[in-house]
Amino acid sequence: MIRLKVTATPKTKNLAGTFDGLEHATFALFKKAAASRLTHVINLLRTLPGSVVYPITWTSRRQEIAFYASRGFGRGIGALRTGATAGGWRKRITDKGGGTYEAVIMNNQPGSKFVFGALTANVLKAARPQQRFHKATGWSLASPLIKLEYNGLKGDLAKDYATELKRRASQSLT
Repeated sequence: MIRLKVTATPKTKNLAGTFDGLEHATFALFKKAAASRLTHVINLLRTLPGSVVYPITWTSRRQEIAFYASRGFGRGIGALRTGATAGGWRKRITDKGGGTYEAVIMNNQPGSKFVFGALTANVLKAARPQQRFHKATGWSLASPLIKLEYNGLKGDLAKDYATELKRRASQSLT
């Protein structure tokens, strides 16, 4: 299982109360922007790479021995892809209360970290658990893609929030 969580908290309590009901609009804006960004990255991560690249580039001789001794880590040698690991990506967006919102992306499939790497901002640490043969086959490292989308989320929120403030300000003036 791999999971990454981002939490947004208000910087100032006064800003959310400037206009009536803005605190509810703030979550709606967060939810819309986060859903869009997370859906995009999940679609990228669900893309299946090409066929297995032979010869297999084992991470270690010990891994190769374990693979054959366990008959393909329990799936059988020469097992076909089921799509479960690629399809295992999920998102959750919640209002935690008090102006705190949370967007979570996760993959609960066993072994997903060996296919996509760890979810961390440090790319070197993220790449460590991804197995060589998965990388050689073309599986994407998840962390850089997710980080890019989360960074884009910040810009989307700032733009959407400013647009909402302008809209409400113009309505209150008329």
